[in-house]
Amino acid sequence: MVRLLARVVGVGVETADMLVQEVLCRKLRDRRAVARYVGLTGAPDESGKRRREKGLAKAGNARVRRGLIQLAWRS
Repeated sequence: MVRLLARVVGVGVETADMLVQEVLCRKLRDRRAVARYVGLTGAPDESGKRRREKGLAKAGNARVRRGLIQLAWRS
């Protein structure tokens, strides 16, 4: 699985290994479950009637979140 991911442009062997070890070895239901595990969901801020997004949630696997954000910026 690591070699298959490493064939993707912009993904190195170390990044592929980290993704396989941290995310792809787990039994997650769907894409939303992956996003929740990594912490790539929104962090809402509700104050009275005002609702707004504060950015990414800080919950989840920080190592994988940083790797995926860097991977997104590379492409």
